[in-house]
Amino acid sequence: MRNYSHKIILLLTAFLLLCGVSGCQKKTPFDPGPPPKTDPALAYRFAEEQVKLGPRPSGRNEAAQRWVNNRFAETGKVFVEPHTFRENGVAYYNQLAWYPSKSERFVIVAAHYDTKVLPLAPDFQGANDGASGVAALLAMVHALPEDVDQYKLPFGLLFVCFDGEEALREYSDTDGLHGSRALAEMLKKNGQDKNCVAMILLDMVGDKNLDVRFPADTTPWLKDLAAQTAVRLGVQKQFAPGGPVMLDDHVPFQKIGIPVIDLIDFNFGPGNAFWHTAQDSLDKISGESIAASADFAFQLIWAIARRDRELSK
Repeated sequence: MRNYSHKIILLLTAFLLLCGVSGCQKKTPFDPGPPPKTDPALAYRFAEEQVKLGPRPSGRNEAAQRWVNNRFAETGKVFVEPHTFRENGVAYYNQLAWYPSKSERFVIVAAHYDTKVLPLAPDFQGANDGASGVAALLAMVHALPEDVDQYKLPFGLLFVCFDGEEALREYSDTDGLHGSRALAEMLKKNGQDKNCVAMILLDMVGDKNLDVRFPADTTPWLKDLAAQTAVRLGVQKQFAPGGPVMLDDHVPFQKIGIPVIDLIDFNFGPGNAFWHTAQDSLDKISGESIAASADFAFQLIWAIARRDRELSK
């Protein structure tokens, strides 16, 4: 990846220096209280606001870039920084937001905010494929407490909205997954991949008939933990194993050895008929589904923290 911004290096350095000043340890105590709950109405509003921006094509979505940045920043709870880079002459803009802890370790929670360019649907809304995942992330950030020590998580949270997930023509090593490949490469180059506990991706999580199936290429221990979490919560009808191998933004992180899971409902409409069509519209999604997905991600993060604590004993 060429000509990417060095701002993310400064962001990571500042984050780690903050830990150092605070006297952070590799492992910190974790009080397994209940995680936050997200607001379905707020989640839907975030999806609706994205759709109102119109199509958000990869590398050409300045309004969406500003909107994501502003929605992160307005909470006052995260360190917000864009990660800019160029590939094949196109400028891309990932949006990063750190929710720190007293640890140099972190879990990535991610979604993509670009939408597919569809010649047959020039006003493509991307309500589910794009907007719903970003809405879930933003709902999570808004639900977190301002006091980062309240939960004593043994790791920080890095929320990322990727640009360039959609292929301009056809997925290949140089087309599609632009933002996730750039960030994974950056983490690997700077050795921060070793501090990444897991990567949780949310994609197409707004379907009114929510049916998330963990992909077959999910890291085994993370898939098992997600399945156990679903059973414990009684939501296994909405969240369960059994999905196919997915080519999505989790793949670049998987390739560098980071445990990954893609929370994706790839059954959008009969036979997935609404995917990448004009039918991917606001009337097909709900705030309840987005919030349910965000809440499940929170529960999974808490389960990872409990597992982390047990492994550290």
